[in-house]
Amino acid sequence: MLQQKRFFIVGTYRTEEAKESDRLAELIRTLEKHEHGRVIKLGPLALHETLELLRQLPLRLKEQDLFYGLLSQSAEGNPLFLLAILQNLFERGYLRVKGRYWTLAGERLEKLKELAIPPTLQELILQRLNRLANTDRQLLGLASVLGRSFETSLLLRAWDGGKEECHASLVRMVSAQLLAEKHGTFEFSHDRIREMVYTQLPETIRRLMHQRVMRALEAQQSEQINEYAMPLARHAFEAEEWGKAMEYAAKALREAHRQCRLRDGLDLSAIGLKAADMLPASEDPSLGLHRYDLLDGRSEILYLLGKTEEQEQTLNQMEIVAAKLNDGAKRAKALVKKGGLYRAAGEFDKSEKVTQEALALYEKAGDKRGMGSCLMVLAAAKNLRGEYANAIQTNLQALGLLEAIGDRANQVRCLGNLGICHNNLGEYEEALRYYHRILENFKEVQDNPNRASDLNGLGLLYFNLGQYEKALAHCGEALALRREIGDRRGQVFSLTNLGDACCAIGKYEEALRYYQEAQKICKEVGNRWIEGHGLGGIGDVHRSRGEHSEALEYYSRAMKTFKELNANAEYLFYLTWASRAHLLNGAKGIALEFSTEAMDMLKQGWTHVTPHDTLFTHSLALEANGQDSEAAGHLERAYASLMEQADKLKDNSLRDSFLNRIRAHREILDAWEKLDAPPHWSSDR
Repeated sequence: MLQQKRFFIVGTYRTEEAKESDRLAELIRTLEKHEHGRVIKLGPLALHETLELLRQLPLRLKEQDLFYGLLSQSAEGNPLFLLAILQNLFERGYLRVKGRYWTLAGERLEKLKELAIPPTLQELILQRLNRLANTDRQLLGLASVLGRSFETSLLLRAWDGGKEECHASLVRMVSAQLLAEKHGTFEFSHDRIREMVYTQLPETIRRLMHQRVMRALEAQQSEQINEYAMPLARHAFEAEEWGKAMEYAAKALREAHRQCRLRDGLDLSAIGLKAADMLPASEDPSLGLHRYDLLDGRSEILYLLGKTEEQEQTLNQMEIVAAKLNDGAKRAKALVKKGGLYRAAGEFDKSEKVTQEALALYEKAGDKRGMGSCLMVLAAAKNLRGEYANAIQTNLQALGLLEAIGDRANQVRCLGNLGICHNNLGEYEEALRYYHRILENFKEVQDNPNRASDLNGLGLLYFNLGQYEKALAHCGEALALRREIGDRRGQVFSLTNLGDACCAIGKYEEALRYYQEAQKICKEVGNRWIEGHGLGGIGDVHRSRGEHSEALEYYSRAMKTFKELNANAEYLFYLTWASRAHLLNGAKGIALEFSTEAMDMLKQGWTHVTPHDTLFTHSLALEANGQDSEAAGHLERAYASLMEQADKLKDNSLRDSFLNRIRAHREILDAWEKLDAPPHWSSDR
C-alpha cells in the first residue's frame, strides 16, 4: 500500500551537522543527484517578517511597537533566538501571563536592552562553538576582537597562521553559518555569537589579540592613521597600551566632534582619560596636554548634549590641568566655556565674572582669538538681558579681532550673533544682510551646529516679518539637523520657534506639541531662558483659543522666570501680553496696572522686539477704564512705532507681510482707522 502512495517529507538540519555526519551528508547528496530532494537554504527573517511573527503573539503592552523593535533588534532575524529571548523574559519575570494576554511586569522597556544572553541561548551557541576545530576557534576569536564585521586583509595581517589556512577556516565558518560574506568583507551572522566568542576568550589571549589587531591596523593604514584613530584607540586600550590609547583617543575625539558623532566622542574621551589615569606619574608635559585636549573635546560634546553638571565638572578638571601646566591661555579657555555654560543657564552675573577673568588672561597673552571668543560670550549675555545696542557693539569689537587674524570659523558665529541682535531691535533687513553674508561667503567653514543656529535665527527673523512658511521651513531644517547631530541644547530653540510659527497660523495642537517637547528638554539641559519663552508660547495658544485664565497662568510663570533671570526685555514682553489677557478676561483694573508697569519700563529705556504692542495694550487698558483721551494718544504712539519699523523695510514684500500678516499689527492698523469707533480687542497676537 505504501509503495503506491506519494510522500512529501520535510527535514531540517544545520550545515555543520551535515559536515560532521557522513550518513546525513551522503543522504543529501543522493537525494539531490536523483532529483528526489531539494535543499532550501533559509536566511534570517527580514524585519517585516519578524514583526509579523511578533504581532501574532498575545502581547498587550503600552509601548508595544517599541517592545517589538527591541526584540527584533536583539534576535536579528533568527527565530530560535527570538523564542529563546521571550522564554528568558518569562523565566526572569519581565513578562507574565495575565488572562489571555502577555504583559510587562512593571519594568521600563529601556531596561530590557541590558538583558544578558538567555542561558538556553548561551548553551546552544557554546555547543556550536565547541564543535569547531581548534584552528577555527582561534580564528573566530580573532575575528570577534575585530568586531561585528571585518576585512579579510586585516584579519590576515593579525593572524599568525598561513593564508591558505585562514581562507579555508573562513569558508568552513561561512558554511556553518557563524560568519557571512558580503561584498568582500565578513561579518558574524549574529552579534550574540560574536559576543559569546569574545567573552569566552581568556583575558590574556584577548589582550594579545587586541595588540595584534592594533599593530596590523598601524601597518595596514600607516598613511591614513588619523582616519583609523578610533578603532586604534579601542584596541590600544584593550591591549593595555595606555600611551597609545590616550594619543589615538585624542585624535579620534577631534574627528568625532568635527563630524558631530557625539556618542562616539564621549566614549573616546572616556577611553583616553582612563588610559591617562593608568599611566605612571610623569614630568612629561605631553601627558598633561593630551589630558587637557581630551577634557576640552569632552566639554564641547557635553555642552551640545545639554549635560550641564558633567560639563561643569569637566571644565573644573580643565582648570586644574591648565594650572599644572602653568598655562594661562588654557585656563582662560576653560573659564570662557564656563561663561557660556552659565549664560545658557541664565546665570548672567556669574557668566560675566568668569568671562571677564578669561578676557584678562587672553589680553595678557595677546591672544586675539581668545579675546574674540570672550567678547562673543559677553555680547550673548547682553543680548539675552535685552541690552541689544551694547550687544551689537561688543560683537562688532569681537568681529574686528577675528577678521584681523583671519579666523573665519568664529567670524561666522559672530555674524550670526549680530543677526540675532538686529532682529531683536526690529532692524530686520540689517539682520537679513548678516545672514546672507554668512550663506554667501562662509559655506566652507560653517559646521553643522553653526549652520543649524543660523537657519534657526533666519527662521525667527522671518517669523517676526510675518513670513510664517519660511519660518517653519528654516526652523524645521534647523531642528532636523540638530536632531541628526544630537544637539539637545539647540533643539529647544528650534522647537520653541516652530511652536510660535504654528500658533501664528492657527495650528494650536501642533504648536503645543512643539512647546511641550521643548519644555521637557529645557528641564534636562537647564536652559531657563528658552523655558520661559516656551511657557509664554503655551500662554499664547490658550489666549488664541479664548482660554484667558489658562493664558494668564502661563504668562505669570514666564514673567516669574524672566524676573529671576533679570531678563527685563523678556519680562516686559510677557507683562504686555498678561495685561492683554487680563483685559480679555474682564479684569480691567489689573490690566491697567500691568500695562502701566510695562509703560514705566519703556520709559526707563527697556524695550523688546515689538514695543508698539506694549503701547497699544496700554491704549486698550486706558480706554477700558474710561480714559479715552489718553488711550487715543497711546494708540497714536503705537501706530507711529509700528510704521517706523515698517518704513525701515525697503523690500515691499517684507513690508507687506510685516504689516498685514501679523495679526497684532493688523489690529493696530484697524484701531487707527477706526479711532472714533469702540476698541476692537483681539485674542491673537
